[in-house]
Amino acid sequence: MQEVLVDLWKVPNWFTSQKRSGDYYDEMDSQRFEDWLKVKLLPNINEGSVVLMDNATYHSRKKEKIPTPSSHKMEIKTWLKSKEIELLGLINSVRDKYTSYEVDEMAKEKDILCRIPPYHCELNAIELVWSQLKRDIASHNVSFRPKMCRH
Repeated sequence: MQEVLVDLWKVPNWFTSQKRSGDYYDEMDSQRFEDWLKVKLLPNINEGSVVLMDNATYHSRKKEKIPTPSSHKMEIKTWLKSKEIELLGLINSVRDKYTSYEVDEMAKEKDILCRIPPYHCELNAIELVWSQLKRDIASHNVSFRPKMCRH
């Protein structure tokens, strides 16, 4: 299979600069490039061809403007709504990744803290003692008066 590389910009009638500078970059923009691609290149290119494209700004017009940190709040809200992205749902999906505790940071330099996983009270000795104490108080406190709870 013979490969032929052709600079499509130099092929007659593909794109002709209107300026006498000889440099089409002065006139090229996204709309002109997209029109050229649609009208001139795509209908005339052979099947199996490959088009290599650089990242010139006129080759890279975004189909949709995605909000940036400098976007207005309403623009961001409108975009999120159009994508059915719930902001609180998004925050909740990353909440654990960014949750940290002041005491953890303070204890980190001494490497002395080990957190018990949530909902595992059986791993916490004080919870076992507290449970036993509550049972004992409940078994001796038949009148529900605080004075009776003192031992």
